[in-house]
Amino acid sequence: MLLSCCRRSYPQCTFSNSAQSLLKNSISSLHCSPLSHGEGRWSGEFSRGDSTSKTLAVAEPSFRFIGNREKLPSVQGQIVYGSHVCVAALVKGNRTIHRIYAQKDGSNMIADKVKNKVLPHISPGLYDRVTAMEVTTMENMLRRGGYEDANHQGIAMDVSPIKPSVLKSTTFERPGDYAIREDGGVPVWMLVENISDVREFGAMIRGCQFLGVDRLIVPQMEPEQFATLTSGIASKASSGALELIEMWQLSTQYPLISFLKDASEHFNVVYTTEEDKDFTPLSEAAVTKKRPLLFVVQDGVSVPSTLAECDYCVGLPVRHRALANKGPLSFSEVENVKLPLVAKIATILQHFISHTHRAPA
Repeated sequence: MLLSCCRRSYPQCTFSNSAQSLLKNSISSLHCSPLSHGEGRWSGEFSRGDSTSKTLAVAEPSFRFIGNREKLPSVQGQIVYGSHVCVAALVKGNRTIHRIYAQKDGSNMIADKVKNKVLPHISPGLYDRVTAMEVTTMENMLRRGGYEDANHQGIAMDVSPIKPSVLKSTTFERPGDYAIREDGGVPVWMLVENISDVREFGAMIRGCQFLGVDRLIVPQMEPEQFATLTSGIASKASSGALELIEMWQLSTQYPLISFLKDASEHFNVVYTTEEDKDFTPLSEAAVTKKRPLLFVVQDGVSVPSTLAECDYCVGLPVRHRALANKGPLSFSEVENVKLPLVAKIATILQHFISHTHRAPA
């Protein structure tokens, strides 16, 4: 290859057989080790004998380049974007990676912010799926997919939707799945229903992952609805936690009420929703027995049949100094002191997890 480059650069020169042999021997003595990848280039270190290591740029057509004027690529699955999200998806492996789009810099190299954070997590088997593109092209691709003003951080991926595990009625026949751990830790599951705001859903998952929720459960829904709920917007709002947490979905033969009835025999079932003014205040919710925890979160008006299967119906009233004499207030009643459902769930989660650890067995 280097010999061909020399011939193109110096067409007036003739290379003798001995010169060609010397050039080939020199190339074979170079030991190249990949350090980083760039569009159309491979940067490596080489050493020859005892000489000092230097940097060599060798043509490497691993990464395809899309310019501003080229047609935007078609999407096979759904787009996820952002460095934390893409790294989490690459590491966890829950999604099939169809294509990786990396922002290039002015010299047709993968931008440093992508090269340093994301490329080390790409397995060699995926190198041929990496495409470098201009930042404006990437933004146009995301905008076409419905991601306006997406903070992509120079990386986006075309991936398959997340496929949840199916939770069946036989789940509670395997006590090992929810037994108290040897170190005293308790399994924590969360069931989320009627959450329609994908950003709120993603932010909720971020808190769940941080606080140690083992399983996130959703009711049965159409595949398209589940794909929307776990889209790139939700994953970005979760800062990649959506890619890491265990996702489960109730079987079509396992209704929500049946699941709650079975769970109440093994778990402390805690219920909360946004409209909780008649619920037990969190400060008065005492955990009397050490059992696994199941949190049930519903967005909107509480359902009486669901409440009947729960051990705790907990609220988190807000007091505002100007309205202190009016007592606990619903979040929907006072907009200027409204606490997001996400923050509320995190507070209730932390309370029950810490109190359950101290509860008698």
